[in-house]
Amino acid sequence: MAQVIPLEETLDPEDWESMRALGHRMMDDMLNYMKTVRERPVWQHAPDRVKAHFNRPLPLDTQPPEEIYEEFLENVLPYPVGNIHPRFWGWVFGTGTVLGAFAELLAAATNTNAGDFDHHSANHVEKQVIDWCKEMLGFPAAASGLLTSGCSAANLIGLAVARNTRAGFDLRLEGIHVAPHRMVLYASEEIHSSIQKAVELLGLGSDALRLVPVNDYFQIDPEALKATIAQDREEGHQPFCIVGAAGTTNTGAIDDLDALADICQQENLWLLGQETW
Repeated sequence: MAQVIPLEETLDPEDWESMRALGHRMMDDMLNYMKTVRERPVWQHAPDRVKAHFNRPLPLDTQPPEEIYEEFLENVLPYPVGNIHPRFWGWVFGTGTVLGAFAELLAAATNTNAGDFDHHSANHVEKQVIDWCKEMLGFPAAASGLLTSGCSAANLIGLAVARNTRAGFDLRLEGIHVAPHRMVLYASEEIHSSIQKAVELLGLGSDALRLVPVNDYFQIDPEALKATIAQDREEGHQPFCIVGAAGTTNTGAIDDLDALADICQQENLWLLGQETW
């Protein structure tokens, strides 16, 4: 009796050529969509029938990718948040671009794990972009950083670094509960909500975030800031960080970052430049 060899398990397409055709169709559709964006409303709210489409139970059978794409064209594409439209003036997140979409395709196709620095090119791309940013912004060559999925993630990581660096003990090993004094930080009343969320995620408690009044230009008031720091020290707390807004969500106000840097140097505090989105 002949031996039956089981088929190899794979995630590859069953039909490469039909998948190639679908990919070319998607590319053409998306380019046309972006090219003609000015001919459509900024956004359209999804009607009830579309919302109901996404309440269906879990499918147990396979579905051809062409049918899934038709679902996308009917139920997703016509109802975007609107940020790629030139008349989208709400909130603060910007548009997508054609080259950005192409870059997403290349990144998704390679699906690089960025955990190994020296052995593939993707990490060197990230390092090059960071080096270029340092050069543009006048940072010293020895400065370091990383690319994140967005500004909220960047704020969380930046505050974690500030907390761990200024704690005065091995916080990563021992935990925040062994801190001899309550660690507190400062930001303006106009700061982005991601800062409070980061403070909560880091175990500091939202009460540790001191929201300082702003001036007529919606910038943090340096004198009020210094008075709040002095009061916290008198009460036995441990100030560790000032968050300076580099463009607030409400008004686009930029704090006097030079003045905040001077205060941080005088008070031995960490300065975090808050990003929005």
